[in-house]
Amino acid sequence: LYADTRLVALGNFLMLTPLPVILNAIYPTISLKKIFFFGSALSALFELTQLLIPGRVSDFVDFLSNSLSVLLGIAIVRLLRRRK
Repeated sequence: LYADTRLVALGNFLMLTPLPVILNAIYPTISLKKIFFFGSALSALFELTQLLIPGRVSDFVDFLSNSLSVLLGIAIVRLLRRRK
């Protein structure tokens, strides 16, 4: 009935990793702080939306995993920016 918790945790950790890379490609001069705050706000929106959906559970750990995912994406962007 329920998904494998390890796969869910991995999915939450990697879900927002591409976001900073995509934002950097669209807006090359955007600050990394803005990217982080946007990604964290998006993660918070995901978790708050789940409160409104029957059968879904909002979890603070998911929010933290998503925010760490944004940080991983930011690390990738930093590497890409250094190569230029």
